[in-house]
Order: sequence, then C-alpha cells, then structure tokens
Amino acid sequence: MTSRDIWLERFAGMRQWRRGKERAPHKPLLVLLALGDLHRSHGRLHSFVDIDERLGELLRRFGPPTKPSPQYPFVRLTGDLVWETPRIDECRSRESNTDPPRSALLEANIEGGFPLGLYELLIKDPALVTKITEDLLERNFPQSMHDEILDAVGLGDLSVRRKRRDPSFRPSVLLAYQERCAVCSLDTRLDGQPILIEAAHIMWHNMGGPDEVANGLALCVLHHKAFDRGAIGLTEDHRIVVSAHAIGGARHEKALVQFHGSKLHGPIDDADLPLPEHIQWHANQVFRGSARPL
Repeated sequence: MTSRDIWLERFAGMRQWRRGKERAPHKPLLVLLALGDLHRSHGRLHSFVDIDERLGELLRRFGPPTKPSPQYPFVRLTGDLVWETPRIDECRSRESNTDPPRSALLEANIEGGFPLGLYELLIKDPALVTKITEDLLERNFPQSMHDEILDAVGLGDLSVRRKRRDPSFRPSVLLAYQERCAVCSLDTRLDGQPILIEAAHIMWHNMGGPDEVANGLALCVLHHKAFDRGAIGLTEDHRIVVSAHAIGGARHEKALVQFHGSKLHGPIDDADLPLPEHIQWHANQVFRGSARPL
C-alpha cells in the first residue's frame, strides 16, 4: 500500500460524532478549510484564533442548526492521524473532559494542521487534494451545496466529479409531481423536456435517505437550494414553511414568503407524499431556526 493509499484510507475512516441520523460535518469542514488554504499556498499550520472564526462561519452556513463548536474538530481530528496540534499540552483541560476549552486554545494561540508528510504529499499531488475533497463533499452534503462550499473554503476553481445517483430517482419524482415545482408550480419545458426542475431528497442521501419518491420533492432550482439550506421546510401536514431567519426585500417576499403556510403541490398519488420521518429529519437537521408564524 502506497503512502497515498494510507492517507486516503485514514480520511475515509475519519470518525465523526453520531447519534442516530444527526449531522456532524465539523471535521469534514475543517479539512476542506485547510485544503483550501493549502490550495492557495497559505502554509501548513493554522492558528485556532483564525480557524475559530472561519470554521464557525462555515458551520453556521453548512452545518446543522445548532451552536457551532469549532474547538472540537480542531482538537479531535488528531485522533484520525490526519491532523496535528503542536503545543496542545500547554492548554488546561476541563476536569470532566480531556479536550481543552475554547478559551484555552485562544489564549495559548494553539496551531493545528496536516502532518508534515501529508502536507508535502498534498503539495506534490494536487489530484489527491481533489480526491479527498470529492469524497468529503459526497459523504456529507447534498450536491446542491457543493459549489457554494467549494467557494467558501477557497477551492472554487477545483474541478470535482459528481457521483451519479440512482438514475430512476429523478424521473420517478418528476413524474409523480407532474414535472412541476412542489412549491411554486414552475413547469418550464424546452423542446418538450422539463428544465429548471430537480429532484430533491428530503432526508439527504448521504444521511441514509432512500432514493424513493416518498423521500423526494420536485423543486425548481431556486426552491431546491432554499430547501437544502434550510430557508424553507415542510410541516407533517405538508405545508410549506419559511424560516424566520430568512430575510430579504420585495423579491425575497415574492420568491419565498408568499408560499409560507401554503399547501404543498403534492404528487398525483397520495401514497407518494413525503413521509413524516423524512420531514422530521429535515426539520431537525437542516431547517434553520424557527418558522415564521402561520
């Protein structure tokens, strides 16, 4: 096994906190942030003072709707042997937890980064950067978010491949919803084929969501992005809700707010309506904050 294979195996086996189907993309986002810095020749080690702010913002944008905690992946990623934190022993620890508290990491100006051997290999082998990036995106985020995450971490010029999903999922969902957006009813066609309409997973595929119509929605490009980012969601009686955290002007009102409380433009067959367990997962793991009053 080559050193390249060993590093890929370590990233593939990277341990992430799990409780049921709750999301925990903290380590993947830290790795992607560090890969972006490497890609832009920003050096190997990163001050936690810098990482705290930047990773915190990434977690707020792309993580679950919980308080971000950048200190945990910064320290715990060392256990996966793809990260190191020199001088970490200088930090005090909580009595009930071996992890140094955030305040101690900031006060001691602790640094972290890829081990030297990995860092040098990544510099020499840009294809390895691409491969790690592809794998982390695929395992942790829906494809509708990939480009935005790449831009946010400084990898926007990287050409990444998209893994092909079950080829029957999109046509099955679009057929069930009569090729129109379940939120706004957009049904644009070009040369007889639907465009601007996509099949969205309610419970994300990489979180165990099945490629079934009852876990899908036909959504236009705009509402697909809004749904995956948690600006809009669903109630269990299939009404559309808009997050109180989503704000904007007149166009925002027209694009999102006017549909708040509206009934979903559902599938032809009620048997294909979104299942409660999928709706609940999205409400807990994706939807941002609380909904506007109905």
